[in-house]
Amino acid sequence: MNKRLALASHGGTIKLYSVATTGGFTSGLTTGIPTQYHIVDLTELWTIRSTADAIPIGLKFFGGGNQSIILHKIETGEMSCLDAQTSDQLWQKHMGCAIGHAALSPREDLMLVHNLTEGCFQMYRFPGSTNEDSLPVISQRRVTIQGTFAEDGKLAIFGSDHDTVYLLSTDTKVILQKLSVGG
Repeated sequence: MNKRLALASHGGTIKLYSVATTGGFTSGLTTGIPTQYHIVDLTELWTIRSTADAIPIGLKFFGGGNQSIILHKIETGEMSCLDAQTSDQLWQKHMGCAIGHAALSPREDLMLVHNLTEGCFQMYRFPGSTNEDSLPVISQRRVTIQGTFAEDGKLAIFGSDHDTVYLLSTDTKVILQKLSVGG
């Protein structure tokens, strides 16, 4: 288990906490049944103060031992890699679009990005490749839409603004199934 929690505010501040839990059982004096309890202790490890240029989204731990954090910013289309121990920026890439959502595959080799500027999802080789594939679904409204990976990264699953969820092969970029979720 990671035992760390990364948080970001709309104001742009990013914080990393260590998470420690303790627990036990109460004696159950009033009911006769022991009750389990947990106490969570958060200790702040570091803070990155707001740069106020964009709202951070999608903080994700990755790499061996989760030693890095990937961070996306909505308005600027910036993707940054932070050292989870020190908060130092290791690298940065500009995606060339506003980012509505981003998901990292379980194998950490693909990044699924919702491009708010063009209204589509794009698939990137991770980390940092400039090669991208625009996926064949375009949204009409510019709202954030979520996507994720399944089957160990062999499938990308993402929503739309027209009541359909798409299942796509990450190898062929072919839509395998469309699920209607409209009411």
